[in-house]
Order: sequence, then C-alpha cells, then structure tokens
Amino acid sequence: MSFEYHIMVNAFRKRLKNAGFVFTQFHDVIDEWNGYYRYDRGVKEWGLDDLCPDMTPRDMHSDMYLIPGDDFFETVAPGETYTMPITASFITGDVPEKMMVKTAVHGWNRFGEHKEYYTSEFSMQPEPYQVFDLKPVTFQTPKEEALAVFCTYLKDERGRTHNRNFIPFRVVAEDRRDEREPEQIIVRLAPDDFSDSDWSIRQMSVLDGLKVSGTGTGYFEYEFSVLEDIAIEDIQDVEFLAELSARHVQSKYSRRRYIQGDSEGDRQENEEDDDGGWDEFGDQSYRYNSYAMTDPIKHTSRVTITLNGADPQTFTLDDDPADHRGLLSWLNQVRPKSLARRDFREKEWKLEDAGSYGYRVSRTFDREAIERALDEKVFRIKLAVNESSDTSGGLAVYGEQFGRYPLGPTVIIRTKQTVEVAESNRFPKHVEVFGVHVYATADSSDEIVLHVANVLAEYLDNDEDGVPDNQKVMDALIRGKAVYRHSDDDEVHPNGAAEGLFDASLEEVLHLITDEGYGVAYPEVFGRVPGTEISNALDKARGGRFMEVPEHYPEDAWFTYDDTTCDYDCQNSEYIYWVLTSILGAQDYPGRLEQIQREWRLNTREKVKEGDPDAYALFTDPKYKFPTVLPDGKYKAKTFTIQKYP
Repeated sequence: MSFEYHIMVNAFRKRLKNAGFVFTQFHDVIDEWNGYYRYDRGVKEWGLDDLCPDMTPRDMHSDMYLIPGDDFFETVAPGETYTMPITASFITGDVPEKMMVKTAVHGWNRFGEHKEYYTSEFSMQPEPYQVFDLKPVTFQTPKEEALAVFCTYLKDERGRTHNRNFIPFRVVAEDRRDEREPEQIIVRLAPDDFSDSDWSIRQMSVLDGLKVSGTGTGYFEYEFSVLEDIAIEDIQDVEFLAELSARHVQSKYSRRRYIQGDSEGDRQENEEDDDGGWDEFGDQSYRYNSYAMTDPIKHTSRVTITLNGADPQTFTLDDDPADHRGLLSWLNQVRPKSLARRDFREKEWKLEDAGSYGYRVSRTFDREAIERALDEKVFRIKLAVNESSDTSGGLAVYGEQFGRYPLGPTVIIRTKQTVEVAESNRFPKHVEVFGVHVYATADSSDEIVLHVANVLAEYLDNDEDGVPDNQKVMDALIRGKAVYRHSDDDEVHPNGAAEGLFDASLEEVLHLITDEGYGVAYPEVFGRVPGTEISNALDKARGGRFMEVPEHYPEDAWFTYDDTTCDYDCQNSEYIYWVLTSILGAQDYPGRLEQIQREWRLNTREKVKEGDPDAYALFTDPKYKFPTVLPDGKYKAKTFTIQKYP
C-alpha cells in the first residue's frame, strides 16, 4: 500500500481547503494486506530510506511538507534539461522565519549500479497555513538510462530536517545505442525470453512477461547468443547480472481460483468463483491484488546458477519482498481508464505483483565453463531452485521495466586487452602508465607520445616515487578503463612556455584524470553536476548557475567560456583545468593572460587564492592529493617505452 498511499497524501497536501484526512486501516484486517502495520501489529518495511535517505512514514504526515513534481509516471530523455516543480504545504502556524530546501537526484542504471547525479540547495520563506509553489529546480537529467529519484529535504536554519519526500522518474533513450562496445559485449534478455523452464507447482508471467516466476522447485534457462568469434585466451571474464527474488506460494494461485494451464490460462479465473475472492474469508493471500508487504516474516529461496551445465554457484535470496522499493513494479501497472469505474472484476483494475522486487545478483564463471560455452557458441545460463517448502523456495526473474532496478537478465563478456585490440587499427602506438592506456596515431612522433605519457605519470605520481599519489583516483581510472588518445602533435609543446606556447598535453591529460578519476572517486566534491562543491564554485566563477551558455556573462564573472556546444559538465571540466593549472603556474608566462583573459582571468596562484577562494581551498586540500608541481614531461621514476602494433 505504500506507493499509492504516497501519491494520495501528496494529492491531499496540494489542496489548500483540505485540512486533514482519516486513514481507517491502521493495520491489516483478516482478509486484506492494506494497513500501516501487520494484523498482529508487527512492523512492515516501507523501504523509503533507500529511495530518500532517512525518510520514514512519519515524513508523510509532517505539518510542514514539500511535494516535488506533478506526475509519478514521468519519463525523460538522457541529458535533457528538466525543470522540477516543488509545492510547499504548511498546516501549522508555528513556522521558522526562513528555511532551506535541499534537493538530490540519484538512481540506478541499466546494470543495477547506484549513482549520485545531482544536488542543490536554496532558501525559502515559509507561509503559515498555506499551499504555495516554490521556485522550480532546473537540472540536467542523467546522461545514461536509469530509474532516478528526485528527493527534497526541508530544513530549518539550525539544520533540523522537518520533511523528506521524493518523486521517481525514468530516463529512457529514444534510440538505444549498440552495447557491443570495444571494451565488452553486453547481451540483454527479457524475463520471458527463457529457452526452457519447469516448475513443480506453478509458473506465472506478469504483465506479458515483465516478470516471470515459478513456485516450488524448478528452473528457468536462458540462452545468450554471441555472434562474434572470441577465443578463450581473449576473454578476461564473463559476468551474469539479474534481479532475482524468492517466490512463495500464495493461495490465489491455487485451489479453484485459477485454471491450471499455460501462462495465459493461468490468469483465467474460474467462472464458478464470482464473489470477488471473499469465499476464502480470512486468507489474506487469496485476494486478487494481494502481495504481502515486506515484513519480518521472510520467504527465502536458494538459486543455483550454472553456465552450460558447469561451475555451479548458489545464492540465497532472502525474501519475496514488495514495498516502495519496487518502483518499477508500481510504475508499470495497468491502471483503470476511470477511477470512477469500480468494477473489480475488470482486469485493468487489478494490480499484478505491485511493489514486488528482487535482489541484484552478480556472478562470474570459471575458465572451463566459459570455454564450453564458446565451443557451443551460446552462453546457456540456468537458474535452478532445488529445495522448497510451503513458505520458501520458488524464483522470480525481473526485467528492466519491473522490480527495483532497470535490469533484465544480462551477460557481460569482457576481453583481455580489449582496449588494445580495439584501438590497434586507429592508434597503433601504445604506452601504459600505472594501468592507464595512452594511444597514438601512426603519424604521431615517438617523442611526443612519450612526452604525453610522462605528463600523465607526473600528474598521477607528482612526488615521483614510483607510486601514484591518490590510490582512490587510480582505482576509479582503472575501473573505468581510462584511455588517452593522442592524434595531434601540433598542439603539444614540451617546454613551450619558454617559447610563449602552451603545451596542450597539460590540459588534455588533466581532463582525463579529473573527469574520470576525481569526479568518480569524489562525486559529491568533484562530480560535474550542479550542487557538488566544485560546481558551486563554478557557479560563483560564472556569476550564476547557467545550464546553457548565456548570451552575456555578468561583469563580475571571472570564468566566461562562451562555446555554446560546451554544456554544464563540459564547463565544469574546463573550469577545473583553469583553476588547477593556474595554481601550478602553467598560465603564468609572458603574453599568456592576453591570450586567455576572454575566458579566464585568474592566471596565477595568487589570483586564484584571492579571487576564487572556494576552488583554491579544494585544490590545495592535502586529502585530495592534487599535484603541487607542474609536469614538464621528464618523469624520473620510470622510463616508458612505446609498444607498436603491426
């Protein structure tokens, strides 16, 4: 009941004349699961804290209340500029003089990985006993497909939070890009794309295959076809990802309520049963819409996953949960055309496994199993449950439109030296620096390629002791398979400052490190989205928060990059480059200020310290271990060599 209750409360609080409401079902009743608490007064799990940190059902009853958004079913495109309305509802006269609103966007991508995308904060003036609109928040949606959540926090001047709320939205690309990338091959299936299945009690399909499940013991088997010819020696690992849960037996799927048969027949109701489900009075699991909300009573299952019959690994699925966290299971329900039509026999009014979700399961396979799959030219993954009872066992497989994550059964094949293989045609020269790859075109001079590699090494190991200075940044670069591609010798000038020329490698190499290293390792500080610490400094430097390049910057701005193709995260990257290289002295040589002042005015360390103290504090904070000496391309701790592909 948590999701629809949430929508209901938001709707009530937007109406000024609505002074209150009474919810009559404080706890479940004999034949329905629809209360705040269980029938025995036990606690239910709402799952709100995972969607909006620290949120509880108490936040839905705050006398000072924020309502973000208008539509719980919004879908947006990746990377678009989106404006989120926020309404304030105060049903008390005891309000502070001033309050703060903090917003945050986070979510889960198509691999089920959790990401932080955006934060912001602004002040507002409370109005006692009023409902009123606040200034909407404009932000850039995640650049990847995701299930995202926009959170609001209402705080007083002492920092006490009076209300937390959120609204979900889906980020879906109109044209999905090919996921057979150089670095990896990704094959995705829908839950009902299984090639074989068998269950001892019952097999079911929800909403035409958005979720499939089986009760008792049994299995689902999926065949992932791989068209490329791949040798076993080229494969680094094969990973299987899926959202899975237990699926316990409910009486609504047994006895005479349903006709046994195929998945379509299983949904047909027996004509003899025309009383809306009341003939099993006292059985909460017998009603059409019944699905127990997560509570202390767990229904566990153990699923064994194999690849082509080999390398079994067993996972415990703790429960068959359903609550607010199953956002996609709520968002994709078929809803009635009119809420006035209360024909409960009409299929479109029924909820199918609403709020249900699973656990993100990930595993890799051993070499023998992978080799067998390559020989058979198909990756055959079997999900088997070999033990069950009346309250345990079964299996549910969720797709990208159902459950908690926008993730269906997925196989990821990663190859050894995939970057090298993919780059060898266009960039046949290669140098590896602490696990980060530098590639260059055939016509790049060896001298320049080695200079670039040495600049990279000096940025990463600024004290030149042979060990990178910030391992957290290095981990982010390596996990992200960071690659620097060099193709233009003309912009690289070793010792260029002596000749009045800027060495572009100081900029381009730094972009790689800050974008893919610091931005990932410290997302709340150096993330290139509005609301992070570096973004707040950027907004000051530009004279305001501009999601798009303004026609004219304010006169007091000191960073005024006017390239209209450079969006907010691009502006952020450029700003970081200007600040750090100015602190290091790269922009302080005769004639340089005249070259750059249309874009950047603080070209020395002292100017940054005085004119941009927020950024200066970040880049000189020793805990982040930024370089303190400007690279000169003469790294001393190691001599690099160029590997050349034929």
